[in-house]
Amino acid sequence: MLKNIKPLTLFTLSMIMTACATSSISRPVIFSEQHSDIHMEIRLRGTIELANNKINGLKLTELSGLAWDEDEAVLYAISDQGYLFHLRPSIQQNTLIALTALSAYRLQTKRTKD
Repeated sequence: MLKNIKPLTLFTLSMIMTACATSSISRPVIFSEQHSDIHMEIRLRGTIELANNKINGLKLTELSGLAWDEDEAVLYAISDQGYLFHLRPSIQQNTLIALTALSAYRLQTKRTKD
C-alpha cells in the first residue's frame, strides 16, 4: 500500500506541532478551507496535528529533517534538539490519518581519541 504513495515528506510538510490529548501522537486536521489539496504544486494527502508528547522521555517538537524507510515502513524525524524519532504513519485510502511513535533517541556528538 505504501509503495503507491509519493514520498512521505509530501505528507508531513503540513504537520503542525501542538498539544492535544489523544491516544496516539496525532489527529487528522483540515489543512485549509480556503485552499485546495494542492499547495505550492504539492498534492497534500492528509494533514495531521502532532501532540506535544514525550517519547522515551524526549519531547516531540521542532521536527526539522525527515527520512522515509520504505522497507521498514518507518518515518525518521530529527528534532532541533538532536533527538531522533522513529514514527509509523497510518494511511487509509491514500490519505495520511495518524502517526504512531515507535521510539526516540538522543543523538550524541562524535567522540574522538586524544
